[in-house]
Amino acid sequence: MKLRKVISILIAAVMVTVIMTVPSFAAKTNTGFIHASGGKLVDGNGEPYLIKGMSMSNDVWLAPEEPPEYYVREESYRELEQLGFNTVKFALNYQHFESDKAPFKYRDVGFKWLDKNIAWAKKYNIRMILVMTNPGGDQAIALGDALWTDKTIQKRTVGLWSEIAKHYADEPTIIGYQLVNEPTPIASSVDKGLNEWKKLAQKIINGVCACGKRTADKPDGGYNSSCYHDKSHRSDRGAERRDCHGCG
Repeated sequence: MKLRKVISILIAAVMVTVIMTVPSFAAKTNTGFIHASGGKLVDGNGEPYLIKGMSMSNDVWLAPEEPPEYYVREESYRELEQLGFNTVKFALNYQHFESDKAPFKYRDVGFKWLDKNIAWAKKYNIRMILVMTNPGGDQAIALGDALWTDKTIQKRTVGLWSEIAKHYADEPTIIGYQLVNEPTPIASSVDKGLNEWKKLAQKIINGVCACGKRTADKPDGGYNSSCYHDKSHRSDRGAERRDCHGCG
């Protein structure tokens, strides 16, 4: 499948937009976990890792209950490698992993779909950042505020991220998590909205940290929060990052 459906330039890691202008950045063979060192991302050999990527939206806004097998094929990853990319921001829909009819019971179909994409990515030396574009509560299409007001939906979001983190704790192809894509809390002011996001983000971070070897960015700086792998299980950015094993 051609990449005409693969939308938007990847915004991830330190939330810097990386724009490919020439295909001269050949992808290197995956070498261990990408982790923080001296304020930079480096690979298992200590070499700097510059994210050069694209976003795969996977039709999550349509809220399909079944994973979109039609959307991304093995050829997509091969083409990304040929173009010089090394990372994809991979959009997720909670319904692929959990049914509203059976909350907190996780579906194999979603993990099998993700496992297959990880295998393709690994084959073509592509790393992945998982992003929860549709976490439920109508957050993805900005038509509701249930993610911010319904405690059960919040618990489900935390639980799902914890399950994902546990499932992929030892998978070096996945270099990070974007906990909620473009969070839009309903609040009377920006400060109150930011506070609502901080509270939810910290709950998710605590769940992720308890289940895997991920270092979590504190959500103090804005409406984005992401988790990245820290091979050494320690913070390399002082107060701006916190050790997963210290979350709580």
